[in-house]
Amino acid sequence: MADMKKDFQKAVKAFRDGSKYHGEYPKAMMTAQQMRKGTATINCGRADFGKELAPQVLASEPFVAWCVAYNIKTVQVEIIKEASYMKPQYQIRVTY
Repeated sequence: MADMKKDFQKAVKAFRDGSKYHGEYPKAMMTAQQMRKGTATINCGRADFGKELAPQVLASEPFVAWCVAYNIKTVQVEIIKEASYMKPQYQIRVTY
């Protein structure tokens, strides 16, 4: 599991470092609680930024290679709306 988490973080970091977004997004999240449930998430940010970023992460070579290496079952983009006045946040949920 530790290797899976490290490789997940490396795949997301490789996308971030190789993209025009050189900031804090996307963020790889694989907490102990998520690992017990067999999930991980990638936070892509809010509004149009996150909406644009999520499909690019999904198609990135490092992420696709990670999914193949660890036989990932499902990958889906989720939209999280925390409050009516806030812009939605986009995240990618991975199930393994």
